[in-house]
Amino acid sequence: MAITIQNSLERPLAQLMPAPLQFETPPSSIQHANSIPQFVKWNLKRVILADVHYEHQLYGPDNTYLHSIFPIHRNFSVMPQALLRRAIRTGRLNDLNVSTGSTGATHVGRDAGGIIKIKIYPDFLVVKVVPTPEDRPRTQQVVCVVEIKLGDISAVRDVDTSQAEAQMLEYMTTLINHPFRDPNLKGYLIVADKYLEFRIENNVVVYDPDGWIGIFSSGDPLTVALSNIAVAEWNRTTMQVALVAFAMMAAELVAGGL
Repeated sequence: MAITIQNSLERPLAQLMPAPLQFETPPSSIQHANSIPQFVKWNLKRVILADVHYEHQLYGPDNTYLHSIFPIHRNFSVMPQALLRRAIRTGRLNDLNVSTGSTGATHVGRDAGGIIKIKIYPDFLVVKVVPTPEDRPRTQQVVCVVEIKLGDISAVRDVDTSQAEAQMLEYMTTLINHPFRDPNLKGYLIVADKYLEFRIENNVVVYDPDGWIGIFSSGDPLTVALSNIAVAEWNRTTMQVALVAFAMMAAELVAGGL
């Protein structure tokens, strides 16, 4: 007897196109945080307390945690090691040398010889996918950035986070010039059992270097902070274009000059 799988991948792409996302009364941030399965919280805390030696050992529990907060049924997608390319102004390069990414930014094309192309890879980029037909570009709204680092969870010695903070600043600064993002995009740097929040305000990345918060603090602050974002994006069905300001230094470096 033939096996029938609903929405099988053997079907043409056009037939797999999902129906428009239906409005759903979103939960409150606290309700959503309370809906995260206990296993997810245990799995995350278990690996943090294990004081593992390699960063990749954190990826599975963190990925599960993010997927639980940003659910697939609301068209969220969690992208591990997502590629971020530097955005450029249109008109500065030959049209053959540029391409437009799924976040609405214009980038240096693959064939643009002699041009410095910056590619960076945050651990996790959370996006809201807005499905489009095959004949239209893929589109997705960036709603959150998460970077995780190993660290000493004991109070015996402090962890030097300066390099990690600089790395997170680079991610957030790069995203300033990506139009399809939350205008007040937030990013979270997680080191061991603490996290630091970064955010874009008026096209400037701001954060408090002394603003570290314990992940295991009363009230589950990281889960609630991420739930705030998920709930705010719950019913998004269109792209929101942020007002970008091309303020990066050497935004269009070309070999031999600007």
